[in-house]
Amino acid sequence: SEIESEFLAGYAPADGVAIDAGANIGAHTVVLARAVGPRGVVIAAEPQRIVFQILCANLALNEIHNVQAVHCALGAAAGRTTIRFPDYWQGGNFGGVSAGAERGELARVLTVDGFPLPRLDLLKIDVEGWEAEVLRGAAEAIKRHRPVLYVEADRMDKAPALIELLLSMGYALYLHAPPLYNPRNFRGNAENAFVDVVSLNLLCIPRDRPRPAPD
Repeated sequence: SEIESEFLAGYAPADGVAIDAGANIGAHTVVLARAVGPRGVVIAAEPQRIVFQILCANLALNEIHNVQAVHCALGAAAGRTTIRFPDYWQGGNFGGVSAGAERGELARVLTVDGFPLPRLDLLKIDVEGWEAEVLRGAAEAIKRHRPVLYVEADRMDKAPALIELLLSMGYALYLHAPPLYNPRNFRGNAENAFVDVVSLNLLCIPRDRPRPAPD
């Protein structure tokens, strides 16, 4: 997802504050941390314990010091949830694990509004169907700071309600569908394992701000 990461970095200003909800192993987190710079802050929340540990390892390997990594899910209210514990020793899409499973490991649920934020420039949400819950738990921060929102919207059954919620918060919505494979990728890897696969996201800009450049 290099194309998506590079796009997001454009909305993470120097010295700014960004939240990566559903940080996974940190592919976006590292890019956002470098974008905001040493005086900026990125809060990276990831509820899967094994994945969270890999996130912390990647931050250490990349010598990233301006990220607050938090082992938690973000939601509408503080509490607890259950995270399915997949077989990490077999192949699988561990970025597709949702909170609220019947069985699994317990994880904390925190809210964005529970963080003492002096500012908030970007809120990226990729939480496998919990996007509306994260937004409800961030209502006060969104009202106060009016950040750019970048929200995954690939659950067709939940997309209409998610769109209505974002519109009610005073945002203009733009579909952003970057391909997972970047032909100009860092390693120069010519093999595209994600042919015709894109991420489906909503770029959400406060209505009183200029519209984004076409992409």
